Parts: sequence; structure tokens; C-alpha cells
Amino acid sequence: MKTSTRIAAAACTSALVLGLGITATGTAFAADASPSPSASALIGGSPGTWTPIFVKRTDSGTTISVVKDQAVVFKGFNDKAHFTSSNKSVFVVSDAEGTGTVTASAGGHAVKAGKATVTVTRGGKTVATYSVIVKK
Repeated sequence: MKTSTRIAAAACTSALVLGLGITATGTAFAADASPSPSASALIGGSPGTWTPIFVKRTDSGTTISVVKDQAVVFKGFNDKAHFTSSNKSVFVVSDAEGTGTVTASAGGHAVKAGKATVTVTRGGKTVATYSVIVKK
């Protein structure tokens, strides 16, 4: 017997973590949800995919240790900041987006074991750097 649950529309007051560690705020709308036979299918089989690492702008100069498939959310940067990774085969990044009430924080994703440096620039000036070590 298929069970379906109706989720009522509600205003989100906290950030929702999306697939690549990017956060967004806004309003949640009504949706149908069906139970899954396995929770691991929803959140991933690897513990690295369960919880993102939150890194502040003031953490610049530090080393971030993550495991393969883990997400990183860079907090405190607006959509004018540009993120680059020195080794995209190890760690990929995305810029913050949007202004106003709906925004997305900058994020990163650990692709495979190795090292990378994330550099954040604004108007050609470096405003933060992070060393990233991705473990197996």
C-alpha cells in the first residue's frame, strides 16, 4: 500500500542546504512526499555526504579537511565575490548568487582525495584563501 504525506506550505526561517552545499532562503511550498524504503538512498551511503562543513569568511588562511563527496558552505560572502579552485579535479567551487530575500551562499564539493587551494577575489583583489585537503 502506497502511503503519501501532504506537507503544508510554510515559510522557511532557516537556510536549506542544497545538493552542492549551497544554501538558499525563501518560502517552502506544498509538495507530496512518499516514504522511501531506505533512508540511505535519500542522504547518500557515505557519511561524507550527510553534513556540510560551514566555513566563515574570517576563517581565511585555515585548512579545511573534508572527505570525498562532502560539501562546504562558505558564509559571509556576497554575490560580488568570485571563488576559484587550484585543482578542480579534487575540489570544485561555486560563487554566491542573488540579492534580496532569495540568495545562495558560495559552496564547494570534494570530488576526490587530494589538495586544492580556494581563492576568493572581489574586484581583482584577494579577500580570502583556504587550503583544502580531501581524504578518501
